[in-house]
Amino acid sequence: MSSSDNSYQVVQLPGPRTKLGEGPVWDIETQSLYYVDINTPAIHRYDYAENRTYSAKLEGANSISFIVLVAGQPEHYVVGENNRVTLIRWDGRSEEAQHVRVLADLGNSQSHVRFNDGKVDPSGRLYAGTMQLETLGDLFAQKEGQFFRYANGTMLVQKKNVSISNGLTWDEPFNPLRMYYIDSAALDVKAFDVDASGDLQNETVFYDLRINGANPGYVPDGMTSDADGNLYIATWGGSKVMKVDKRSQQLVQEIKIPAEQVTSVAFGGPQMDELFVTTSSNGGKPAPAGELFKNISLPEEVILFVVSKLHLGASVLRQQHLFADLHSQRYMFAGLSVSSAGSDGYNRSFEHFRLSLLGDNDASFRLGECFGTQDQHTIQKWQ
Repeated sequence: MSSSDNSYQVVQLPGPRTKLGEGPVWDIETQSLYYVDINTPAIHRYDYAENRTYSAKLEGANSISFIVLVAGQPEHYVVGENNRVTLIRWDGRSEEAQHVRVLADLGNSQSHVRFNDGKVDPSGRLYAGTMQLETLGDLFAQKEGQFFRYANGTMLVQKKNVSISNGLTWDEPFNPLRMYYIDSAALDVKAFDVDASGDLQNETVFYDLRINGANPGYVPDGMTSDADGNLYIATWGGSKVMKVDKRSQQLVQEIKIPAEQVTSVAFGGPQMDELFVTTSSNGGKPAPAGELFKNISLPEEVILFVVSKLHLGASVLRQQHLFADLHSQRYMFAGLSVSSAGSDGYNRSFEHFRLSLLGDNDASFRLGECFGTQDQHTIQKWQ
């Protein structure tokens, strides 16, 4: 199934119909898209070359809300499981994933919430937020959730009184680093400066979804950004992805999706120029609700993740500096090379990072990998 207009084409991908598809993240090493079904619960891997989706369950999980790649640890992932953050192992094909250990647990005092969206920033830091369990009442009226930064086995509170902690992304060229964040009930996108430790500061409203102060009839959900820092916002109840220009802070494009509940977005594909979109079949919506889509054939003027050589060079230098910070840790990055593709620019996603898990018993994270299609990374054990 596909739909298109003059600027893009939407293609339905093979895979299970999800109750609540979420958390897409592209892995350039396996050329796969990982995502989750929160309510089934399950984790999925869409294999780009095979055009096939593999799925796995996780014993004891009532919900799996996000999945994060781990640097230097093949087949290991960090997931939001119920109200805890867990390291798991999965070969990407089997029908069962295995627990490795719990990295952080919110405990019995937070048994009324579960994790929702979670991602890794350019420095390898994990951020994740919570929301009240759906069975306990009106999610929009309650503000039982919080937004956290993970550090050394602890979830450090960054924001309280959250209704539905959702989309997050970063604009890496900013100094200091800027984070964009969605609490769905607020009907807006907040912007924060990120200090050197990873804590959030200077909260502002970046984009308000209200139309002349009125509820638009849908809410913002997951979110990503392109190499220019423009935001792509999934809309629950809106059947579309909204592109917001970071400079004008205005809506510049709507990408229509043939499903009402659009949940999240991520760039991927061999050239990092395809927008993968997860959806939900919650509420009894007929197919193709709950399916996985990708947005392809974007026109030249809105090609995504095409970055000039100058911009890429600055980004690589910044990442090399951070790599050097790992030399005293167990794992280090031994090399980073960038080769020209013979074109005017490179395709790059600023969101495709891996958590670096250090040591067998050390649950702290450091910078993993910043993936670009021209980057080659070598990891060696630090003696």
